[in-house]
Amino acid sequence: MAPDIAGILRALGIHKTHVAGVSLGGTIAQALALQQPDLVDRPVLLATSCGGREYLELMRDLWNQTAALRGHPPDDMKLEKGIDHDARRKND
Repeated sequence: MAPDIAGILRALGIHKTHVAGVSLGGTIAQALALQQPDLVDRPVLLATSCGGREYLELMRDLWNQTAALRGHPPDDMKLEKGIDHDARRKND
């Protein structure tokens, strides 16, 4: 998607701009900044990650450490205070 955004910016005659992205948009903004640094003045990233397998492994390890600190086994973290977060997501 970053190449598409670069093409749109160039078609609009925008030579350098701030780029903001939330969640997946933040990941795309990062890709745009890395692939087309001449177009991005400042990336503004909100509620996003750097993505990739290394990030997912890091998050899993962090999640497991958080569970251990709270006295929970790693798989039990989704049942905090009797709230099944997976069930809540299905109902949202």
